[in-house]
Amino acid sequence: MNEKLYKAAVNLASEYLRINYDYTWLKAMLLKGKQMKKHGTLITGSSHALCGIDERYITNCVNCSMHSQDIYYDFLCAKDVLEHGNSGAYDKGIIIMGYYIAFQDLSKSTYAREKMITPIYYPIFHDAHNWNEPIEQDLWQKIGKMPEKAKSICETLALQTLLLQGTYYSVSNVRKPFFDFQNRPWHTLSAQEKSDWGVKRTDSHNKLIVHTASLQENCEIMKDYVHLLTLHHIMPIVAITPFTAAYNNLIHPEFKTAILEMLSKIPEDVHFIDFNESEYFDDKDFIDTDHLNAGGAGKFSYLLNELFCIP
Repeated sequence: MNEKLYKAAVNLASEYLRINYDYTWLKAMLLKGKQMKKHGTLITGSSHALCGIDERYITNCVNCSMHSQDIYYDFLCAKDVLEHGNSGAYDKGIIIMGYYIAFQDLSKSTYAREKMITPIYYPIFHDAHNWNEPIEQDLWQKIGKMPEKAKSICETLALQTLLLQGTYYSVSNVRKPFFDFQNRPWHTLSAQEKSDWGVKRTDSHNKLIVHTASLQENCEIMKDYVHLLTLHHIMPIVAITPFTAAYNNLIHPEFKTAILEMLSKIPEDVHFIDFNESEYFDDKDFIDTDHLNAGGAGKFSYLLNELFCIP
């Protein structure tokens, strides 16, 4: 490829990555996961894991997390890596959760399935879970028609960019709070403001409590997930990330009970830790009500590594 064509491909790859960042990130991490040789730590989870993990602090880890990822897609990520990667590559499997996750099924939410399944999970796994008529999306539609060879080159360049970057957040993809705090750090908000935002955030999560059918299905998926890990001689670890007091004071207590009951039904041993039961974190560690900032992610990741991941 001559220099002019290469520059054009790099520019197109950059545009493709901008449009399909989340899809490319997850695809890159699944690829990285399959290339692991030994003593790896496989991590799955939703935005709490995406915001909470700083890969520099966890020995030999691959973070296959994504915004609004549910237990079913956690399982598919792990299954893809373990069934198509190197045998014996992983020692630890960390499933990072929020309290509400046991009641969540993206495929039953019109908003979530079109925002997450259509542009990310369906193109990767060709699996829409309980969504019977998934929408197929052309990942190049916003760029225009391209020869297949050119698409392949640009997609490869985009994947390589994120593999080299090694972490979801970067100078070009900065952390942002779930809500707009007018560029003020979470810890500088007044007590009333924190409480008000806590109400808004927990209201959206607490509504999931009625989805008892999803809870029952997720319990079975978790059994299968943990069984998959143990079949591959991987230590299953379930970790709840820390949340702010503004969030913890209002989240439905039945969520916590459901997580414990779900884990109690799993026949294999599961290591469980809830970082909300510790005093390691304060408001300066958060970017919003329930997501860690860069400093908090470093602290959380360091603690996970110290507890579980040092070979």
